[in-house]
Amino acid sequence: MSIFARMSHPTHGAAARRRRSWRSGAVTLSAIVLVVLIPVLEVNDTHLFSPDWPAHARFHEAWQLLTNAGLAAAALWLALARGRERLAAGLVLIVVGSLILACAFGGLYGGAITRPGGDDLQPLGLSLPVLIMSALAVALLAAVWPGKREPIHL
Repeated sequence: MSIFARMSHPTHGAAARRRRSWRSGAVTLSAIVLVVLIPVLEVNDTHLFSPDWPAHARFHEAWQLLTNAGLAAAALWLALARGRERLAAGLVLIVVGSLILACAFGGLYGGAITRPGGDDLQPLGLSLPVLIMSALAVALLAAVWPGKREPIHL
């Protein structure tokens, strides 16, 4: 494909920006949660800098924060700059869904989303992070799902 054909392709430039839909909003909101909100909540002495955590656990926390932020930033670029909203939504859905699955299977590996002795908010009997990620997962699943006249490819 020539450079001129690529420039006029619908996933490039102005054409991609015109095609943005609510799906880009779902990706953007997810990116804000993954790049801003979660690091604000976890870069402190109860998580990343916790003296109670082994150095290896803090390493994995840093790795998880950087990986999630990088994937969210890539998804945001895919949605906003390239017009690949469904692919972007699928990418952040993996990250968002992983938290839900890690919570669901916590009993298998001795993990918990709540801190011991913590006063975590639990509206509807669920942890606030699980509620937020569940709401994002629903929006992202809808964003990935094809419309009536859309092809199934991502």
